[in-house]
Amino acid sequence: MRSSFARDHRTGARPGDVSLASELREPMLTLAETLAKRGLLPRDVVAEIRAGTGKYDLASDGMALPHLYEEHADALRGKHPFTQEELDQLREASEWLLDTLTPDGARRPAAKQRGEAENVRDRLRTLLVRRYVDLRKIAYYFHGDAFEDVAPKLQSRLSSSAVADEAEEVEAEEDGADDAGTAASGGGGEQVGIPLSP
Repeated sequence: MRSSFARDHRTGARPGDVSLASELREPMLTLAETLAKRGLLPRDVVAEIRAGTGKYDLASDGMALPHLYEEHADALRGKHPFTQEELDQLREASEWLLDTLTPDGARRPAAKQRGEAENVRDRLRTLLVRRYVDLRKIAYYFHGDAFEDVAPKLQSRLSSSAVADEAEEVEAEEDGADDAGTAASGGGGEQVGIPLSP
């Protein structure tokens, strides 16, 4: 004997929720059709709820009927036997069914398979993040205070203008060093004579 909480292996639904939704839906829908004929409920909405078959439709109807009865509560006061508790039970059972069931013919999303390249990429990134502190220590050991140039903080970026400014500064320093070197060595151009004292 199956318990009321056992699942239907074909749909994943609990039989208790399906039977509760079915048990409450039919009398509510039948009375709604009668009330619609009397002009107390919109006929087209009730006809739309009646259309369709199957467990998914049953669950959709179970969501629509409580809403319909609550939306027209003033007009229906004293004209139906259903309690607010029954409306809530139908709504909860139907909500669970809608979350669990897949409509017939619907595509189930394919589970995305990760390739070997993605796994290697993710493992490499994890290794880099975990060991980057050690890399920065090594950079400091070899480059001193200029270690930020070879091992910047993770996810930090220099803007292109900052890179251009830095390149200009380096060129200016190199030009200055060349000029100083030329002057110190006497240069390769005209030599100025130095008078000798007698």
